[in-house]
Amino acid sequence: MFGRSRLARRAALAASAALSLSLVPACGFDKSAAGGGGGGDGDGGPADGAPPDGSPPGDDGGGGLPDGSVPCGELLSFEPSNVSPCDAAGIGPALELDAPGLYRLDTDTGVLLEPDGSERALTGAVVDQDDAPAIFLLAAESFEVAPGSALAAGGSRALVVLVTGDIDIRGVLSVGGAGALSGAGGNHAGACSGGRGRPGVEQEDEDRALTGGSGGGGGGFGTAGGTGAIANGADNATVTLGGTAGGTIDLIPLRGGCAGGPGGVPGETGGLGGGAGGALQLVAGDRLRVSGVVAARGGGGGSVIAGSGGGGGGGSGGGILLEADEIEIAGAVTANGGGGGEGGRASGQSDSGSDGHDDDGFRAAGGSGVSFGGNGGDGGALNGPDGEPGSEGLSNGGSLAGGGGGGGGVGRIHLRGISRLEIEPPAVLSPAQQ
Repeated sequence: MFGRSRLARRAALAASAALSLSLVPACGFDKSAAGGGGGGDGDGGPADGAPPDGSPPGDDGGGGLPDGSVPCGELLSFEPSNVSPCDAAGIGPALELDAPGLYRLDTDTGVLLEPDGSERALTGAVVDQDDAPAIFLLAAESFEVAPGSALAAGGSRALVVLVTGDIDIRGVLSVGGAGALSGAGGNHAGACSGGRGRPGVEQEDEDRALTGGSGGGGGGFGTAGGTGAIANGADNATVTLGGTAGGTIDLIPLRGGCAGGPGGVPGETGGLGGGAGGALQLVAGDRLRVSGVVAARGGGGGSVIAGSGGGGGGGSGGGILLEADEIEIAGAVTANGGGGGEGGRASGQSDSGSDGHDDDGFRAAGGSGVSFGGNGGDGGALNGPDGEPGSEGLSNGGSLAGGGGGGGGVGRIHLRGISRLEIEPPAVLSPAQQ
């Protein structure tokens, strides 16, 4: 029941921990009998590679954990958003990422690539959502990213880590975009129908003799993306629209940000659009502490491919939802937008926009200084949440100058501390939590 104490819940979980040596199902949940849950419209089936459901329930009459413990719907003292413990393939033992270096998780396959190059298959469950990415749900007793360790998650599915005990992020946990690549669950087609930056187009001078590309629009999510600039010297040209703001304050459903638009002429001369920040939800039954970095940055818009193309728009920041009985933030939680790419002129060279910053509230710089094309707009952050517009370049008698791509807007951060929420200096929240 929802009033169960921490000690009682920990004692109830002790039996299940002894049954598992890795993240494998401790039991089969009887969802029809279990209470609680906030988990979307999916059936909570196992992810790829997971054992099929149907292992026998316990004798407690509510399904869930082994004899003498509690039903899955009573594992937490609160009802989490978007998912339920009963959606999980099982409650695994502690998940500790403590080797120095970078871990990579593919949310589509559940494969974790270790810093030493070895692979580990994590058993999770897939929870579907309407007009938002499916969720890859990992459930464990506790979760830790140690100092000197980092986890980067990619794939089409959003990432949710649900634990019955504590979550401790002292290293880096990222679902961020990088360049044109989106983070886990980012740039979902249904969620980003209006949030993607528009692609730049080819534009002509008055005599129809010279052409250049407008910059791509920046992606939008928590705020709008910046507009892509016109090709300097183009006749009767218009700017490229950035993506609109969208989503919900409470991140129900869970979703990531939206990509920036490619610069004009897309696929020929314009830069690639920046990837979107992904979607991450951490749920802890007891305490969730961040003294390291949790990030969902947008990727920077690309430099031109050739000629007088427009720079790519920056991707927006993603979505970060933290839920626990007690939350303590002493590190950085960020969902900053990426900078737009610089436009080009005849030489076909320009500067890419920077990816959004992971550990501070400052804007990612738009590309600049390499060509006579327009500069890319800076990405959104705490000190300026909207993506900045790209700027026009400087044409000459023989070539138009492509426009700079717009910067990506910020994402969304929502903190839900059931009994306590503490933000400890010098913590960074960028954008501000909603």
